Amino acid sequence: MAHRSVLAERRGRLKRAARRLVASALIAGAAGPAGAADAGGAAAYVIEDAARISRSLTGAPGDPARGAALFADAGATGCAGCHGQGDAPGLAALRAFAAEAGAGAVRLAIVAPEVRRPGSAMPGYFAAGQRLGAADPRYGGPRLTAAEIEDLVAFLAAAPAPDAGAAAGETPPD
Repeated sequence: MAHRSVLAERRGRLKRAARRLVASALIAGAAGPAGAADAGGAAAYVIEDAARISRSLTGAPGDPARGAALFADAGATGCAGCHGQGDAPGLAALRAFAAEAGAGAVRLAIVAPEVRRPGSAMPGYFAAGQRLGAADPRYGGPRLTAAEIEDLVAFLAAAPAPDAGAAAGETPPD
């Protein structure tokens, strides 16, 4: 009798966890077709070999100029605060990583950095529930829209690769 109650409790926990995952996926827009962003900026994506998200989150390439502005905007992303700007070693390492690993790996590093680097200090920027201000028109959505992520990917992928001595091919720094 006790064995059945333990099984029932486990089954209940699994069902609740599955409902939370489905609800989270629906909030993030993952119920839609892969690669298609909804009006709130969320899109489904597929992580391949724990190494990349090959398909654009929007179905179109991003704008490198908008990506550069986002990278520098401390309030929107905080990228430059950790990775630096201009000739900073952190930005050079990101550019080398983008040149070596490709846009799909950069996309994954922005969307879900913990996949490539468990315990990474870098936050993911595309999870449901990151926007919490009641006045925020994207309340409950991801910190960045799919288009903003594609703009960052375009900026990093379009940037010139640094000298051969840089960190090409390495996992991007936190």
